[in-house]
Amino acid sequence: MTLCKGRCTKSESTTRHVAYHTGGCYCKICDYYFKKRFLRCPCCNTRVRHSTRSNKRRLESEIARI
Repeated sequence: MTLCKGRCTKSESTTRHVAYHTGGCYCKICDYYFKKRFLRCPCCNTRVRHSTRSNKRRLESEIARI
């Protein structure tokens, strides 16, 4: 990708399942799974994904209660 500057490789990488289960995130532009939780990718400054689309594995403590 042209927007990826290669800075993301300085952070620890992990697999998709482990990243979402332990609270990590994923940058779709850099195609990189981070172990740490970021709001934006430290490499390309794009918003990152924090969970799967279905959210089936979300913990009860993370669910907002009304």
